[in-house]
Amino acid sequence: MTKKEEHKGYWFLPKTPDNRIPGILYFEPNQKIRLELIGGFETDLKEIFTKKSAEIILGITNKNEKISLLHCNGYSSVNFPSEFHITNYNCRYFINGKHLSSISELTFNRLMVDLTALYDWYPSGLIRNTIKLAEKGTLGETVVSMNSDDSWEDTIEIDTDYIIKISGVGNFTTNPNWSKFDLTQNTILEILHKNSKQSFIELLNKVEIFKQFLSLATLTSISYIQLTLFDNCEFQELKDGEKIFKKIHFNFIEEKEEQRANDSIYYLFKHIDIKDEFHDIIKKWYEFKSEFAPIRNHLIDSIKYKRVFSSLDFLILVQSLEGYHRRFIKKKIKVPKNESELKLRLNELINTFSGIDKISKTPINLKHVVSSRNYYSHFFDKNDFVLQGKELYFLSRRLRCLLICCVLDLIGLDTTLINKLLNKNERI
Repeated sequence: MTKKEEHKGYWFLPKTPDNRIPGILYFEPNQKIRLELIGGFETDLKEIFTKKSAEIILGITNKNEKISLLHCNGYSSVNFPSEFHITNYNCRYFINGKHLSSISELTFNRLMVDLTALYDWYPSGLIRNTIKLAEKGTLGETVVSMNSDDSWEDTIEIDTDYIIKISGVGNFTTNPNWSKFDLTQNTILEILHKNSKQSFIELLNKVEIFKQFLSLATLTSISYIQLTLFDNCEFQELKDGEKIFKKIHFNFIEEKEEQRANDSIYYLFKHIDIKDEFHDIIKKWYEFKSEFAPIRNHLIDSIKYKRVFSSLDFLILVQSLEGYHRRFIKKKIKVPKNESELKLRLNELINTFSGIDKISKTPINLKHVVSSRNYYSHFFDKNDFVLQGKELYFLSRRLRCLLICCVLDLIGLDTTLINKLLNKNERI
């Protein structure tokens, strides 16, 4: 998803494969997937100026590539001296290498993904660099090497149907006269279904959950670099019986988040910090599914860089903490007269993590939390405990720290490790 592409060919709808219209597909990563047709799919001239939509548009390019465009919305324009009109479609998904009959077609069994920050979080470690010193400390020899036998796979069964595979991969290339060399290494994520085929949407949803986990670990927004789908029926078999599965390239318009210029990553944790617990943590991250999803989404949203802080960011954190306590600790609690239920729930969470330095040493004023929550939720009953501006922002940071503790505890990290991870990070 990093290079601009242009594909010339004939385009048609699945129900009318003989009505093929010439046109050009323009793809600009995370900006546009636009199909420009010379003419249109209309059979009645009255339909030219109506709004157009198509779940799927199929194409055959001049390079004999099979392309599927999904969730397409279009419009036509006419230059009256011309004998034809132009139709433009903006599309959500672009699959190069296969024709789909529907967006939910069960045809793929594997999705391979390159994600930003995954390599730094879980380095492949395939390239070796050895420096030998000569006499008197001068440089004697430098050896850079990569052994293909060192490639590795970390496989995790996240449930009865799906497997996550994280792999260290390397590549060595050179020009014909061996004057230039290129050694590269990377860490790749794969989602595989063990028993049957799935839609690309289902596989993408599984990847999205891991992407959120990586956002938590890196405390930053994660983006897709490249996505590749596989159908285990689409392959080339070699003479020795080895199967080379066809790569089906998958692109879509990803809603990218704002990033600080030249922003460094301040990791909450790296793989090496949780390597002994990693498999159990990932299983739990996926295990909670729908009941954990809103809290997980709110936490990830609170981590993302935002140019402007608002009271809504504060309210989302409070709602997440209250929901966490209600869902995972106590659904119902006794609330004495003139007492706040929110205050009681938050106080119990604070006491639970009293062994965390950043919770105990930077106390959260619950009167400020309750009064601010009530005011910004209903915009009445403003009192001296209602915070705004910078004070509300720093209160929200302390609440976010508490929410991170809740989530890390939920997925299996003990208090000692949580405390160690939080103390290492300046941004929490």
